[in-house]
Amino acid sequence: MEKDSIELVAKKMSEKAIEKIEEVDGKNFRSCLMCGKCAASCSPKIREQMDLAPWRLINLLMIGTKEAMEQVLNSKTLWLCISCSACVSRCPMKINMPKIMEALRTIILREGIDLLDMNKISADILNEIPQMGIIAASRKLTE
Repeated sequence: MEKDSIELVAKKMSEKAIEKIEEVDGKNFRSCLMCGKCAASCSPKIREQMDLAPWRLINLLMIGTKEAMEQVLNSKTLWLCISCSACVSRCPMKINMPKIMEALRTIILREGIDLLDMNKISADILNEIPQMGIIAASRKLTE
């Protein structure tokens, strides 16, 4: 993502956005114990690609500064979560990380910051990727 766009979105991530995340989660994410069970629940292949553990992402949301929000919005972790809900079943506080990740992705995409430009994908690549993969990527990474 472009740095200017992230700074703008981070400024807009006010307490109302945090409240929206809490509303989507159905729980107060501030009750996170930072125990790491969420990160331990992620597939090792996915976990090794994450730049922030899910509990660290929650921690940054709780900090709530512009710099913390920029870190959250720049995180690859948001886009790597496959919403398997293994973390929810292991979380002692039953925080719904997949819903939080989806809410954060939605906030980014609603600001018009697309992470995938379908017009820049070559025909060769499009012919090799299964159609369901293309559809899933376009739904997850574009507005």
